[in-house]
Amino acid sequence: MHIQCSKGTFTYQIDLEEDDSGDLNIADKRFQLSVAGDDPELEKIYPFIRSALSTSSGDLMDIKQKTVEAGFNVSNIRQLYPGTCLELIAKIKSTVDRTIDTMDYDGLKPYVRLIRQLNEGKGLSELDLASEEPERAAICTGMSLAILRNLYHDHHILGMFAGTRDLGHAAVIIECQDGYVLIDNRSNPNNRLFWAPFNTTVECSFPEVDKDSSLIRPTFLLTAGPPNSPIPLTQTYGDNTPTEFCTDNPNIEDLITKHYIQFGISEFIPVAVYQEDGRPLKDIKVSPSRNQVILKDQITGYKKIFSFEEIQKGDLSVEELKVFMGKRVFHSKRRTVHEEIVLVVSEIEKIKKVFAERV
Repeated sequence: MHIQCSKGTFTYQIDLEEDDSGDLNIADKRFQLSVAGDDPELEKIYPFIRSALSTSSGDLMDIKQKTVEAGFNVSNIRQLYPGTCLELIAKIKSTVDRTIDTMDYDGLKPYVRLIRQLNEGKGLSELDLASEEPERAAICTGMSLAILRNLYHDHHILGMFAGTRDLGHAAVIIECQDGYVLIDNRSNPNNRLFWAPFNTTVECSFPEVDKDSSLIRPTFLLTAGPPNSPIPLTQTYGDNTPTEFCTDNPNIEDLITKHYIQFGISEFIPVAVYQEDGRPLKDIKVSPSRNQVILKDQITGYKKIFSFEEIQKGDLSVEELKVFMGKRVFHSKRRTVHEEIVLVVSEIEKIKKVFAERV
């Protein structure tokens, strides 16, 4: 078992290997414990971690919890699935689909979390935007965490949180006996589960309906690294730069979220729900670059635009937003989304200032 974690500016790798000659007792088993990292006082950390883990029940999630209680930020526990990639996909597909299909993509959530921390007096260096509450709305980081939680709850399977090296996306990866499985939180159900054997590149494709209602098959290459690799999978579409999925960065959730926030400031912040085939159904776009909030029904073509000034004056009422969102279309509470829109629009200049200082 491999645990990647951090404390302060230092990162650590904790390895637990079941061994009858090991000196660490957890429940009724014995383990060999090793701790590596960049802390110059690593020898002082070892007994601290050993003491924390010795009180664990032996359950993998409890081991993770004990590490967190000891003051470490835990990003991943690496556990080998005792079967093939195809066996895993067959076992977890319904859980993955249910998790994604019952969540909205709510790009406002990270901004709300950021505003809360800024209002608590935290500076840029103190902001921690990694964790998302177990809600039915999130961006890719929160959806990946929800998949991890449900995989453990439904199947007692531990996956790894994976972030792309360019900080543009988060997903889940599981190492199996014969390769790696990519679990992606895409709106198209055909574009969620793929696998590649160790040290092999495979061509993957999936059916998708484009804007003209034509059926197409986007194709990409998926390259798997060796067992226990910190870069398990690399995805390449056409002539684009290969996208590496990494599992060895304990701060990746926070970094992806901050990268996303910066993008949204210069472009737009979406709250969206999709059709069963993955195409957009309805969306709300908060655009700081245009000082606009746009409501758009992708099926009927309905579109209404509010300026930020109109939003702050109350021109977008809760009732009007409820009518637009509809019943049993969005999974988010309509009043909650209204509160998020008003809050982010009201505080957007504060957010812009924070990230302008960062540059």
